[in-house]
Amino acid sequence: MEGSDYYIPAAILIGAFLLKGPVLVRRWRDPMVRAVSGLLFLGGAGFALAAPPTILVVNRAAGVPNLSAPLAYAALSGFSTWCLVLLVYRREGPGAAARRQVRWWSWVCAAVVTAIGAFFALGDAPVERLQDLDTYYASTPHLREMITVYLAWHFVVAVVMAVTCLRWSKDVDGWLRVGLRMLVAAFALDALFAALKGTAVGTRWAGGNLDGWSTDLAPGVAGVGAVLTAIGLLLPQGERISTLWSAWRTYRLLGPLWRRLRAVAQPESGLGTPTWCRPVDEALVHGETDLQDWLHRLAPYCTRTIMTDTIERASRTGMSTQHAWARGAATMIHHALESARKAQHSHPTKTLGTGIEALAPILGAGSHGMARVAHQIQRPRPPLHGRVIRKKPT
Repeated sequence: MEGSDYYIPAAILIGAFLLKGPVLVRRWRDPMVRAVSGLLFLGGAGFALAAPPTILVVNRAAGVPNLSAPLAYAALSGFSTWCLVLLVYRREGPGAAARRQVRWWSWVCAAVVTAIGAFFALGDAPVERLQDLDTYYASTPHLREMITVYLAWHFVVAVVMAVTCLRWSKDVDGWLRVGLRMLVAAFALDALFAALKGTAVGTRWAGGNLDGWSTDLAPGVAGVGAVLTAIGLLLPQGERISTLWSAWRTYRLLGPLWRRLRAVAQPESGLGTPTWCRPVDEALVHGETDLQDWLHRLAPYCTRTIMTDTIERASRTGMSTQHAWARGAATMIHHALESARKAQHSHPTKTLGTGIEALAPILGAGSHGMARVAHQIQRPRPPLHGRVIRKKPT
């Protein structure tokens, strides 16, 4: 069995953990976030530790033959338990009942990990086995018990997870349902992994030999199950991803309006730029707040006549109502900006109330309405003529 059979699922799980890293930093107090991060990390670590090349490195570094076995068993047992913990928090929320269940599962997992370590310490495994430790030491005192405890716990958790996810998936829909069905398949494969290894070990007890089930079939089954687990855990985030994508598009569309207003209203201010520690939805909220503030500062220079006349002219050319309105709003803001630049060292001639009244439709249009205005404001302004502005003779 080559290392890639273990390293590929390990890389997928660790990669998913790294994708969750920014969320873990921001919301490390959230038990659900910790549960997702914990199970992804432990699953990746378990597969990495079970890879033959890693086994060789760990054993040589520690000077203890087969030490990597209990380490891998402990990591994978923790992975299974964290899957249960995540399921409890997702179904029950972070309430007292959920915390009681989590404590119970955590204590059982601690007992399993302790038993694995104790049985390995009591046993004797002088011959280093990179691929077939389960079957090679299947009848060795204490090591036999260590292997049995690990496989039994893995099988129990996999069955409980598969059954629970299947029942829950019948009560939900959307991305969550798809993710739960994916987890049903993933943990069914986990149960099959434990069954294959358990059958190979039991056959050794009976004097037979089905080692290929443990060394050849089981790792491949577990690898596919790990990939499905990562996908199933991330799929319920599909709705969140869709929301973030919509926020990103709106954020990008608002860019021209941000830049034009910032240049006059508050040149020293920075935009609400999304970064690894500030997601795009938060940056969008920050930017919308800036826009509202900057538009209020521009209010004394806004003239309703410019907006209404531009809308009327655009409508006569066949432009849709939404685009004509956006065109009129953009034209009014454009001329208000020009007036503000010219009047930087003088007081505006219009009153604030009149400007706010002219801006009211824009301020109340929300982010999507302002995005349409932003799209129009970056277009070249046509020369004003006809009925766009009516100047009184002096």
